[in-house]
Amino acid sequence: MIFNFRSISLIILLFFCFLYFCREFIRKQEPISSLDLREPHLRVKILETEDDVLISPEGSFSIKCVSEDTEDAFYYSSASLLVKSSGGGLVLCQKRGEIVEDNLSKVLFIPKERRFWLYLNRRGYRGILEVRPNQSEGFISVLNLVYIEDYLKGVVPAEMGNQGLVELEALKAQAIASRSYALFKTARNSENEYHLESTILDQLYGGMEIEDPVVNLAVEKTSGEVITKDGDIIKAYYHACCGGNTENVEEVWNNWEEGYLKGVDDMDYCSWYKRFRWERVWRREELERVLSFSLKDFFDVSKDGTDKLIDLQIMDKTASGRVRKLCIGTESETYHVLKDNIRWVLRDPSDSTRILPSTFFELELVKNEKGEIEQIKMIGKGNGHGVGMCQTGAIGMARKGFSYQEILKHYYTGVEIKKIY
Repeated sequence: MIFNFRSISLIILLFFCFLYFCREFIRKQEPISSLDLREPHLRVKILETEDDVLISPEGSFSIKCVSEDTEDAFYYSSASLLVKSSGGGLVLCQKRGEIVEDNLSKVLFIPKERRFWLYLNRRGYRGILEVRPNQSEGFISVLNLVYIEDYLKGVVPAEMGNQGLVELEALKAQAIASRSYALFKTARNSENEYHLESTILDQLYGGMEIEDPVVNLAVEKTSGEVITKDGDIIKAYYHACCGGNTENVEEVWNNWEEGYLKGVDDMDYCSWYKRFRWERVWRREELERVLSFSLKDFFDVSKDGTDKLIDLQIMDKTASGRVRKLCIGTESETYHVLKDNIRWVLRDPSDSTRILPSTFFELELVKNEKGEIEQIKMIGKGNGHGVGMCQTGAIGMARKGFSYQEILKHYYTGVEIKKIY
């Protein structure tokens, strides 16, 4: 085949056009008039770090650079970009290091369309990513501005796991409980920098990386549905496993009583759970080491280092059988630990972040011939604080044919399920 000069020139031109449009780029654009957040949305804190953060688009995105000293700058890009902390502000850079903007108080990354997403350090998130310097100098905080229905698709699998169609009603119940909790917290934190944490401090949120088709179906089928009491959205607490009985909220946290958070008999709904029953054992020296730091979170401890454990007694229980008051006697002090604080004081000796599964336990002490404690053993039930919906119980109810409305009304006393959007 013979090519003339004109044909060759056209091929070369097309080739370079292809390279131009396929390469990563960043260029200035006109200001964005407003962010399209017409549906209910949340501001979720997803990261706090001392390191640089890498933002990459699926497709292309707009970038809004906010500075206190100059007018906002706007860019349009398909390139991965770095945000660094510098002198209490932020610097936006290309991956090769070229500075795009500096001395920034905030950078927003906005996908071109809702169907596109962004990667934060290679983890995918729907919605907008907002990077800002943290109050602690040198730290960077990243917020995810996300539609609540998209947010729930990253919460439900993190909180309840990926289930099958048999458990769909439980997933629906979880979606509604999580939606209610999120909207409750959004209203309470409306003036704050963010509404929710992405950790157990609020609800676990894993972004789009953990989305699951059955979970997405549960979220979509219940879109806009919330739990209400006397017309108000409730603070829908939930936990992994109640051990056979949920608990009144006032028996778990002080100074708070709520009519919809009352203990209920869960029968055998959560008994299938592999951690329905548990044991934890400490040698005395191990528990002394744990108590040397854990008691300081709740008491003014005068003694530095470890203090010999003399006695450990259950002083009082709730109607459901959970420990309300635990007495810890050491050589120098006696401590009365109450309610859910017990779980945070009696931590795992090999992992100080691992708290006691529940306060639903019996206590066994092994003593030597001198009457000194040598070993402490706890035999318990359940996993979590015990307030609100038992997640494994909800799964058990779904497997027995209960609807999501029946599940929610079982765990939350006197409530209604309403669609608000």
